[in-house]
Amino acid sequence: MLRLTMVAVVMAALAAPVVGQVGLYAGQINADKVNVRTGPSTVNTYVLARLEQGTAVTVLQEQGEWVQIAPPPGVYSLISKRYVDRQGDVGTVTGDNVSVRAGSDIQPIAFTEVQTSLDRGTTVQITGETEEYYKVAPPAGVATWVYAQYVTRTGEAPAPQPAPAQTVETPAAQPAEPTTQPVTTAPATAPATMPATPQAATAPATQPVVSEAERLARQQQALEQLRSRIQAAFALPPEQRDYDELLAAVEALDIPADSPYQPYVTYYRQIVQIAQERAQTARQVGQILQQAQSEQQRYLAEQQRLAQQAAELRQPALYSAQGVLMPSVLYPGTGAIPKRWVLRDQATERTIAYVEPTPGVTLRVHEGQRVRVAGQHEVLPRQQVPLIRAQQVTPLD
Repeated sequence: MLRLTMVAVVMAALAAPVVGQVGLYAGQINADKVNVRTGPSTVNTYVLARLEQGTAVTVLQEQGEWVQIAPPPGVYSLISKRYVDRQGDVGTVTGDNVSVRAGSDIQPIAFTEVQTSLDRGTTVQITGETEEYYKVAPPAGVATWVYAQYVTRTGEAPAPQPAPAQTVETPAAQPAEPTTQPVTTAPATAPATMPATPQAATAPATQPVVSEAERLARQQQALEQLRSRIQAAFALPPEQRDYDELLAAVEALDIPADSPYQPYVTYYRQIVQIAQERAQTARQVGQILQQAQSEQQRYLAEQQRLAQQAAELRQPALYSAQGVLMPSVLYPGTGAIPKRWVLRDQATERTIAYVEPTPGVTLRVHEGQRVRVAGQHEVLPRQQVPLIRAQQVTPLD
């Protein structure tokens, strides 16, 4: 029972209850606009308030360059309206393990900073509200931190407000000393036993406190190593990041659920998971784009093939005739009409057709030869003889 009592004392010192907390000492803010944060770091913590010089604070714990203070006036927490039954300025929690989140008027809150959790029946003091959340006085377990250099010690910590029944240490009946005097001894035994308890607990009491501090220091060091590992991974191109390995590193952290560092574990897990989901989405989008480009190229090739096929179908069949090719006397090419040739029947010397060359076709070299001429044609109205615009000339002899 004594060991359980000392653990409870250690946990109370690490948390930040509003009522009934025993402070290390009283202090005073020695600078203007000193940030009050949700954790002992400037990385991944929220600024809850800013304190002016001269503000009195109660220091609860020292940790490196930081001190934990009782939540000062103006600091509030947020709890979902869905899990609170409000009666005036007092709310009763209607669910189990309901998250209490950090609230701030200094910087936007992403509602990811979980400060503590409350169970059904717990009452909270409501100080305001937003659309989805009640603003409440920070409940027991909420920690607030400032830089130690901005706090000057002014004296002993103020006496804590009496906390209900926290001193109910069943060890009060430790040794069976009631045999000395039946009724009067019970009150006398408690004081007599209490001084003896620290003596018996001196070694254990000191040991757990140191051990707990070392445990928290190791947790903080593990979180810093994880943060550096995540930053190094995120410096790589997305396709080179091993998100599964990072998630395994997060899950491997030896940080219990009741640790003040547990919210950071959740935060880093969410960062890696969101980045992994985005990478998977980016890969899927890339695959879709690649398929779309491939389909587009196939479509364009098919469209070009069909256009070529349609053009060939639209092209009329070539007209052809054969005979001896001779220069035309009627169309020597001296006027507006270009030079033409005449295609005659070899036996009767009857004019079969007149011929005009198209670009790339030379008729002069075939003069006097029997040839076949193919090309587009029309009928000359006066002579009623075809005029062939030669596209092909094939010698027949």
